[in-house]
Amino acid sequence: MKTKIIKQIAIVLCFLMFTPLLVQGQEIDNSYNKLPHELNYMYLKKNKKQKTAAWILLGSGVALFTGGFILAKTEEEGMDWGVPSAGASSLLIIGSLSTLVSIPFFISAESNKRKAELALKKETVSIGVFEKTNNYSLSLTIPF
Repeated sequence: MKTKIIKQIAIVLCFLMFTPLLVQGQEIDNSYNKLPHELNYMYLKKNKKQKTAAWILLGSGVALFTGGFILAKTEEEGMDWGVPSAGASSLLIIGSLSTLVSIPFFISAESNKRKAELALKKETVSIGVFEKTNNYSLSLTIPF
């Protein structure tokens, strides 16, 4: 009975001890204070990292799926009942999941690329005798 209470107290103390570390480790995004070329650089850097991660996930997923498929086929030929082993099944599942996980990385990389292009479109325009002001622009292209 006492050991159960001691364990619960230890868990609560660990939780209370590590919670401030987790909260202090958060970074605040100050991207709204940056210049257009700094924003462009930041978004292009994110684009490159996410696209690299996406290609690695896609390539490893396809390789694992192919390996699992080949392993399942070779085991199927040697067995009478034709059920693939757990290793082949796990390779097929992990390869499929890795391939599916790469899709959001490709989408967010393209989104960051678009944000980088929009950051550069922020132009300084002079109208008559007025001071120079920053105007944001957005372009829409319709392919034919």
